[in-house]
Amino acid sequence: MAQDDSVQVELPLGYWIEEKHRRNSTLRAMHGADEVFLSEMGQSLPPAQWTTSLLGRCIVELDGIGRPDLGAVRNLTIGDREALLLQLRRLTFGDSVPLVLTCPETACKSKMDLTLSTRNLLVAPYPSPQQRHEAVVAEDGYSYRVRFRLPTGGDQEATAPLGLRDPQAAERQLLDRCIESIVLEDGDRALDEMPFAVRQELPGVMLELDPQAEVSLQTHCSSCGSSFVTLFDAGSFVRQELAASLTKLYKEVHMLAYYYHWSESEILHATARRRRAYLEILDEALRQGGGG
Repeated sequence: MAQDDSVQVELPLGYWIEEKHRRNSTLRAMHGADEVFLSEMGQSLPPAQWTTSLLGRCIVELDGIGRPDLGAVRNLTIGDREALLLQLRRLTFGDSVPLVLTCPETACKSKMDLTLSTRNLLVAPYPSPQQRHEAVVAEDGYSYRVRFRLPTGGDQEATAPLGLRDPQAAERQLLDRCIESIVLEDGDRALDEMPFAVRQELPGVMLELDPQAEVSLQTHCSSCGSSFVTLFDAGSFVRQELAASLTKLYKEVHMLAYYYHWSESEILHATARRRRAYLEILDEALRQGGGG
């Protein structure tokens, strides 16, 4: 069975190799074997590590690197990884993203069906990408100049165990990993500890610099009329989607193996679109009495 072509994807931020900025990547759609691995053997992985495993399987090439190892995938920023997940979801299952949301109002809790477009969730490539950033944070008459980089998948993986026990401590740990220096501007004195104002303000500064890292949806409840904001996490959505469709995948394998006599390996190395195209043809043939 021939494989679907890969596509080129431009990352929102990109990465640097020997001070040269790169942002082009090549991505292939998920195969059935990827779906099985991620739904079965990958189900115990923490979210960030699961995302690394998925992208590591489906990124064909990173410009200047070639086929990346898991270390290169971890080093991508959170926003770039989210963009790749959205592009991978679109490439594998199509542009339409069906969601079921629950109204957060205690007296309502109505269920709402919402269909999104992957293209509308993607942020345009950032116009002035930088490898390092500086921000000035003021508190009680003091100004702190902070030099930092944006969080990566590796930072998420490293702080995940602490996040299970103490989410606030994990956030501080993630900031510590990303901050290179904090200088009190009055006298240019370097600080060893992170001031409270920096801990409070820097996450927002990082999000402004990497907006693809967090996708917010403004939603209106038709039942009670309230408006609310909900976050869309591409990794969580794809993970739940794969888990829910695993039984369907096994049925597809059974049908294609039974009628076309392809091996399980051949079928699982086809994309979902390719499998379903053959199943539609098979379904039509069976309804017309031409199966067997």
